[in-house]
Amino acid sequence: MKTISVEQLHRQTDELVRRAAVEDIVVAEGGRPLAVLTRFGEAERLRRHWEEREHALAALPVLGTDSTRFVSEDREGR
Repeated sequence: MKTISVEQLHRQTDELVRRAAVEDIVVAEGGRPLAVLTRFGEAERLRRHWEEREHALAALPVLGTDSTRFVSEDREGR
């Protein structure tokens, strides 16, 4: 397990986050461990979820009117 400083994390965030997908990285300050960067196991599933959501939203029809009127009418009917 690699150990890095907080300063190093600030300078190399992109690289270290990508590396944390492969191995855990301990973030330390003054030699004292503060946190661990670790792989997020659900990342791929969440990425697919958001891509599917964006695709579904893109398939919805675009109305050429302000939805405020529809929301107001719906609320008045309650």
